Amino acid sequence: FSFLPRTNERICFLRTDLTATMTEEYVYKIWPFNTELKLTKGDPVTIDKKAKESLKTAFLDWMALLDTHTKKKSGKGYISFDEIVLFCKDTKVPTLTDQDFGQLKFNKTTRLVEYKVWANVLLKPLTKKRGGTPPEYFKSLLDGVKAKTEEWSKLMKAAAEARAKEKALTNFVANLYISCENGETEKVKKTLTEKKEFLNYANPMRGKSTPFMAAAGKGKLEVCKELLELKADINAEDGFEWTALNWAVSSGDTKTEEFLKANGGELGAGEMEDEDEESD
Repeated sequence: FSFLPRTNERICFLRTDLTATMTEEYVYKIWPFNTELKLTKGDPVTIDKKAKESLKTAFLDWMALLDTHTKKKSGKGYISFDEIVLFCKDTKVPTLTDQDFGQLKFNKTTRLVEYKVWANVLLKPLTKKRGGTPPEYFKSLLDGVKAKTEEWSKLMKAAAEARAKEKALTNFVANLYISCENGETEKVKKTLTEKKEFLNYANPMRGKSTPFMAAAGKGKLEVCKELLELKADINAEDGFEWTALNWAVSSGDTKTEEFLKANGGELGAGEMEDEDEESD
């Protein structure tokens, strides 16, 4: 799939004998390096074993980079279609189709591609005995593969760091809301004193509810008092237009409800279930 020979605008995959139908010019597009090789029927035979080995090493170095992906589960030296998609997502490289993947000679039992086999697939069209590859192209491609490998390494590292940061944020917020719901007043106070930017955090994983709503919804009066002391917004609305008071009313905890009302708490515009309807 990686080398796309084109004659008179017709594209085909990895022809066995490219020169047999070569009338004008063939263009090999090498995925994912975004580079091309143009050959014509009169090109000389130029198979350079040293250049071939250097290029194969460069291909394998790039493939070894795939093994460093934080979400990759296949063993070293092997990769699945889904894992190639992960690489594409991190590096903004156009992904493969199922048909493209099928050209890689994957193991039909494990559905995995072995890097050594993949490298040979990449090299095969470049080392034909007829219409061979110009020596200068090997060097150009080799330099391009090395440069792209370095570029993608940085992009993968940045993507991994972003995922780690997002995971840390998700865990932090989850623990904060659990503390609010469990009535862990001192823990909530310490956390939000150190991280004030989360005092009115609208959690997208919870319908944009705030820590105040989490506490009120579980009737945790002492946590609500502490949040008010820290100057949390008592009338902030979530994605359903509920405030902390809506959540307190919904919980059925009258003490928390009365406390919020006494401190300026108001119901949001969001619809609430009628008690009579609920009993029906």
